[in-house]
Amino acid sequence: MDTQGKFNELVEQVEAGQPIRKAMKMVGMTWRMYYNALSVEQRAQVGEIRSRQCKSCQSDTQVIQVKVSDRRKRQVQAMCRERGITISRLMNSLLTKELLAFAARPHSSN
Repeated sequence: MDTQGKFNELVEQVEAGQPIRKAMKMVGMTWRMYYNALSVEQRAQVGEIRSRQCKSCQSDTQVIQVKVSDRRKRQVQAMCRERGITISRLMNSLLTKELLAFAARPHSSN
């Protein structure tokens, strides 16, 4: 199955209520494959996950790096574990919106 086929399957799984990570595992798609299938604008919204030390509580946490048009990276700090928001929950809300919008229109993988 090509990336587009896997992507369509992933969209169906997410629409059926599966969490994004579980759905990706089921269709055999990696974050890198998902990220590569997105357009530049969508990549900027989804960002890339990187590990960083949290500035407010000094614990290791994850941030989403967002690519901006001038090619420099702007870091968007994810809420700390102490604040009860996990990166997974943040990514789920970001990706679900992205997936459905992305799947709704024809595109070519770049």
